[in-house]
Amino acid sequence: MPTTALPPFDDESADTILRTSDEVDFRVFRVVLSLASPFFRTLFSLKQPSKDNELLPIIPVSESSRSLEPLLRICYPIPDPEVPDVPNVGDVLEAALKYEMEQATLIMKKALREAIRTEPLQVFAVACRLNLEEEALTAAMHFRGQARSVHDTLTGRTPATEWSSTPPALSYVPNMSNISAGAFYRLIKFVRYGAVTAKFCEQEAFVIPERPQYDEHYCSSPPPTFSQPEHDIVIRTSDNVELYLHALMLSLASPTLRKLVSTQASISKSNSNILTLDEPASILVPLMTLCYPIEDPDITDPQVAIDILKAASKYKMSRATAFLQRYLRTSADIDPFRMFFTAIQHGWTSEAEYFASKLIHSVIEGEYTP
Repeated sequence: MPTTALPPFDDESADTILRTSDEVDFRVFRVVLSLASPFFRTLFSLKQPSKDNELLPIIPVSESSRSLEPLLRICYPIPDPEVPDVPNVGDVLEAALKYEMEQATLIMKKALREAIRTEPLQVFAVACRLNLEEEALTAAMHFRGQARSVHDTLTGRTPATEWSSTPPALSYVPNMSNISAGAFYRLIKFVRYGAVTAKFCEQEAFVIPERPQYDEHYCSSPPPTFSQPEHDIVIRTSDNVELYLHALMLSLASPTLRKLVSTQASISKSNSNILTLDEPASILVPLMTLCYPIEDPDITDPQVAIDILKAASKYKMSRATAFLQRYLRTSADIDPFRMFFTAIQHGWTSEAEYFASKLIHSVIEGEYTP
């Protein structure tokens, strides 16, 4: 049951209700919102559906009451609100930008800048989330310049003896869970070296070198196992290679493929069902091989294994996933940095720890993987 907001947003003479995500009703006047916000001016100019005259129109908004109340107070001819903390300032500023409220945006940006001196990391997190590059840079510069007692640790001149004393730990606040890993990485890089090589709020141009496909001949013709006439379904790859397979084997290996095969069979008007999948033959051939009681595929490139793993996860193929998990562990010495993040992505705690152990004596200061 929605509750009514505190004064002055409980006015019985209001003509519109804004209902927040936490079910608080703000009774507001359209003329006030229209003057403060081009967004609301346009919204209110649209033809509204006819309703009982006794009922006010209710507009659901995604903001919480904690964010909407200070935003509306800025719009009304009453004293501006005191926003208690930087994350809340960020939420109010985000709403002001969303609703194109110029005055509220100026006030909240000013509040954000004023907090840089005392809470630069919190400001950095908000600035990156809202793509405010100038504020992000200023906050990063202020953070690097303060706390001289830990400056040598921050810049890596003094080795940290505990995690809490490492540059990443000293540069992190919980509010950074809302920004990209790339933005956080660039902050740490800036703290260490003091040079800005890219914008904090934008992803760096990162070119992944081309890697060989699993086996080029798969792209032109399927292996003998998948060319036999005794089949009941055809898998067509994204590069138009047809694999002649058995629906039973696919259904046993993958609940996702089971549903796709069943759906395809119900709509097919021919004796041979054709199911088109999004992956190329270089991925689907080794993946389909793992559905059959035959020799496992010979994978020579860990990056290709990671690509196959993505497809195995997509189709919920447990045997294929287990095989690729073992393969990546045995290939840890090739690219443990990338494999660590692959393990984290798939929730493999043991493998993540194993790959991390391979990095203990490695120089990974300049490493980055998107």
